[in-house]
Amino acid sequence: MKNKTIYIYLSFFIAVTLSLVLYFIYTHGSFSKKPILGSVKKIDYAPKFSYTGVVESSKITPIYIETSAIVEEVFVKTGSSVKKGDSLAKFSINSVFAIEKKIKLNDMEINKTLLKLDTLENGTSKLELDTKNLEIKNIEEQIKGSNRKIPILSSESTALRKRATALYSLFELGGISAMEANKASTEASKKEAELEDLKMNLELLKQKYSLTFLGYESLKRDITMQKMELSSDLSKLNIIKSELLGSLSEVKTPLESPISGIVISVDVTPGSNITPGSRLFSIAELDSTVVNIKVPLSEISYIKNNQKIEIFHSENSSFPIVGAIQRISSIANQSLDSSERVVDVEISVPINTHLNIGFNATVVITAPKREGILVIDSKAVFLKNNESYILILEDNKPKKIMLQLGKTAGESVEVLNLKEGQSYIINHNDFLNYKN
Repeated sequence: MKNKTIYIYLSFFIAVTLSLVLYFIYTHGSFSKKPILGSVKKIDYAPKFSYTGVVESSKITPIYIETSAIVEEVFVKTGSSVKKGDSLAKFSINSVFAIEKKIKLNDMEINKTLLKLDTLENGTSKLELDTKNLEIKNIEEQIKGSNRKIPILSSESTALRKRATALYSLFELGGISAMEANKASTEASKKEAELEDLKMNLELLKQKYSLTFLGYESLKRDITMQKMELSSDLSKLNIIKSELLGSLSEVKTPLESPISGIVISVDVTPGSNITPGSRLFSIAELDSTVVNIKVPLSEISYIKNNQKIEIFHSENSSFPIVGAIQRISSIANQSLDSSERVVDVEISVPINTHLNIGFNATVVITAPKREGILVIDSKAVFLKNNESYILILEDNKPKKIMLQLGKTAGESVEVLNLKEGQSYIINHNDFLNYKN
């Protein structure tokens, strides 16, 4: 019985002791490890950022041909180095035959069109036009003759009518016979009829002139239109011939590189059927290169256009090439390998700096120095509910406070809501079991 009582007391003592220990740990934290303290410091900092970029040419020349052809042989591949005038590809002899046939057919159409033009200028159409022109001139002369006769006939008719009237008056007085009076009246009437006939004929001539002139102008206009159409057709045929001759020269000899550089794409294979305007190759110039990098959106504020940077490449990584930022995209895209958005940045490389196109290069960007920023050790910061916190000692107890963070400064981070000299716990993981 006595042993049982001792056991009960001992169990109660252990339980109380354990409760006190747990309560102390809960309220004061676990001090099994000594807190490592840091303090908020003021520093001057010029952050450096390193990115891996791809060397590309800023001048890429696509190689085209302006005709249909079949590729017989390709002499280069992607990555090949070429000089101006080097052969890139050879075309099938069937392509040459096809173009030569088109040239012959085109020449036949040209000769046919020239013959039609000659017929218009010297054939039946020209004869018909000249005939109508001659007819117009003949009518004009008849009209002029009638216009000359009318005043004369009019004067004669008036005189004869006056004479007939006078003789008739004399007849009434008995001075002449009725036969003489009637004869004078008849002569006057004939002359008047002749005058009326002449006037009517003149009107008919004028109408005939108008119709003949309209017919002449219509025929002349038709001939002119036909000449214009044939001349246009001839011009088109000559243009086609010029293009065909150019196409023939393109496929008759191997396709040559217009520049020196690196072949960055080969878009044809032996046997490929090329359509006009199709791209066959792309060649990058060696003396004009850029490096393209992707900068996280959180770091883009550190860079600006024309900012000097350093480029390191594998051939000589100890001596950097000095380049400059020449273009910063205004669009942020989703990164393929992280959740952060990135901005495309293009860096110019000095002329005659021979970087291997398609190879990687390391770009180091030094941001402008910032003076007097307050920083803490980044290892002291922890996240809770997507907010940044730090532990400080208050009354010898760890206390959690929320942080307002600025930019990262190496292994430190800028803080906006702490004062210089403020102490904090760096090894926060050892003191997270506390009452706050």
